[in-house]
Amino acid sequence: MREGNAALQISALIPTYNRRVHMMRAIDSVLAQTAPATEIVVVDDGSTDGTYDAVRERYGSSVRIFAQRNQGVSAARMRAVAEARCEWVAFLDSDDVWLPSKLERQMKIIHACGTGFGLCVTNASFVGSEDFAGTAFEVGGWKTDQTSGSIPNPLALIAGALQQKRMIPFLLPSYLVLRSLVMEAGGFDTNLSLLEDVDLLVRLCFRTNLCFTAERLLVVDRTSEVSRLSDTCGHKDDQAYDQFEKAYRKILGYPEWKQHDGRALLESALISFYYGWARERISGFHWMAAWECLGKARNLGQSYRQIAWNLASNALRKLARVAGAGPALA
Repeated sequence: MREGNAALQISALIPTYNRRVHMMRAIDSVLAQTAPATEIVVVDDGSTDGTYDAVRERYGSSVRIFAQRNQGVSAARMRAVAEARCEWVAFLDSDDVWLPSKLERQMKIIHACGTGFGLCVTNASFVGSEDFAGTAFEVGGWKTDQTSGSIPNPLALIAGALQQKRMIPFLLPSYLVLRSLVMEAGGFDTNLSLLEDVDLLVRLCFRTNLCFTAERLLVVDRTSEVSRLSDTCGHKDDQAYDQFEKAYRKILGYPEWKQHDGRALLESALISFYYGWARERISGFHWMAAWECLGKARNLGQSYRQIAWNLASNALRKLARVAGAGPALA
């Protein structure tokens, strides 16, 4: 599939929604690559801030831009994949930027690893929020002494991050992946507005080996004021609950997990999610909804004793925190 150090043919894919100013920064970071992308594909998902015209005016034919009605992040990314002309695709969110050596470094690692590696990821740093202290690998709980190489058992890392309520260490805007693999895996699920990237990553891990570089070659903007494609789906309580549950159950339902050591971690993540949502419902005096959540935990093997102990332990921890804060508030 690859010979020597020949440059890979890469489509840089950027979906966007109402990020006209940020969009320019993202495109400029692609154009500044030391190993240039073959093409840049932008999908404007129904922006109302003049994004489409601004991109056309500034970049002309050097950027292929497509406009569509607002359909959400998964649909925008899938349109970009469909329009891509190259063997490899690299995703970039329109509020994030690549460092100049990002694609060049990934090309070298893919060539070094050889066939069988259809996805390469990089580490990332964050700006705009104090909640993300450290790199993406660190926030996601993955430690490695290597600067680059293959990722052993990535499915276990994903399951462990979900079980520990951590961010997945491998971020979509860092991917360099075979377009054929994305299509074979079924692409992004347009029925999901949350964890849609994790769902795709799991399906990719079933089909290919992963390689990485620990270099921080992606800068992720976590500024809260920046509008996001996923925001168009409305992350309100009940909607968010439905989307998280749908994603967890879908990911857990893949038959490849049956004999995998990460399955127990995934089940634990889903059970923890039901407990957390039950506590939210109880605090809002929505008793029937809370009971429904606990019933789902019960269906996953939790006994009534375990359920009662979990809720009681959480209540005691909450009381202890409140008691501990008392003197400081006086």
